Amino acid sequence: MKKNLYNSAIFFALVISGFSMGFIVSSYLMKIYKHEATVMDLNIEKSLNHFESNLFSKTDSVTNFDVYDALLKEALEKHTITAQFDFAISTDTSNFIYYYSENDINAFEETDYIKQLNSKKVLHLHFIKQRKYLLHHIRTPLIVSFLLLSSIAFALIFLSETVKKQKELAEQKTNFINNITHELKTPIATIDFALANIENEKNITTPEKIRAITQIIRLENKRMNTQVEHVLTAAKADKKALQITNEPVDMHGIIESLSVNFAIKINEKGGSFQSHLNAKEATIQGDLFHLTNVFSNLLDNAFKYSNNKIAIRIETFNDKKGLQINITDQGLGIPKKVQSKIFEQFYRVSTGDLHDVKGFGLGLSYVKATIEQHNGKITLKSKIGQGSTFSVWLPLG
Repeated sequence: MKKNLYNSAIFFALVISGFSMGFIVSSYLMKIYKHEATVMDLNIEKSLNHFESNLFSKTDSVTNFDVYDALLKEALEKHTITAQFDFAISTDTSNFIYYYSENDINAFEETDYIKQLNSKKVLHLHFIKQRKYLLHHIRTPLIVSFLLLSSIAFALIFLSETVKKQKELAEQKTNFINNITHELKTPIATIDFALANIENEKNITTPEKIRAITQIIRLENKRMNTQVEHVLTAAKADKKALQITNEPVDMHGIIESLSVNFAIKINEKGGSFQSHLNAKEATIQGDLFHLTNVFSNLLDNAFKYSNNKIAIRIETFNDKKGLQINITDQGLGIPKKVQSKIFEQFYRVSTGDLHDVKGFGLGLSYVKATIEQHNGKITLKSKIGQGSTFSVWLPLG
């Protein structure tokens, strides 16, 4: 509900800002346009007066339309008007004795530019595409206004996306803190319970019970250390500070060793696990420890998000001078709109109010960082309800 209100507020803020800026710029352009039209009207009036004086000094022949055309053009250009025009001559404002044949006579009847030349002749001046001519004259402020509006729109969108991104990051960090707090509270509570048992007078004299309790403490302590190491490793991966060794690594060996444990877990759940190692070349230059963690993460995710339909397939083949490794499951799938985010640190795909899948949102960010530090790449294909395929490409060493 809060997220919807936030998105609606951002949307309305953008709309109001856009309309406000559009109104201001439109008003500004309208003033410029009207000013340009007024200037043009004044210059046309001057041009017609100039034309009239030149006309009577040269000819008064009503049939010499070429002279009319030349004198009109000269008068208009003298007053900086270069718009294309037509003209007509009438004995009054309606009885035309000449007009340009390609123009509708209504254009001459409705024009605002009419000049009484003498008692017998009236000049009707009509400008072709006058609005386009005026817009051309104010093209510079039009372009500047367009760039200004575009910049403001881009800035508003960028600001909206930045705020949205920051909000999502804050939510992810909050979820991360909640998850890690929950994960650490369990072993802490177990250790506290174990210590209480050690302090119990009945158990002090029983070495076997003391050893069993200390073993529990040791295991829970190891569990907490593992969680802390996950966080520290992910932080290093985000800063590209992982210590990557460069030695020959047999990727088939890694996959086979991981497959043994995962096949047992999957078989216990009644699922299936298939391994097709078809690559002829599977040795790369890299770090055995981190690469093992990468594929352990990917297989673990495939297992955790398979729900009750566990069917995992891992295959390898050589492609583009490298090694391609695909891990496919038939699990829940990942919504298309969030697929680009799953490699971000702290991000976890929302499962509503369900918390049956544990994690901090660090695994895939670590996976991506490690693969990239090995000069490889990882891609995802997924459909809701049909499962996911993570494809890793690594260059051959």
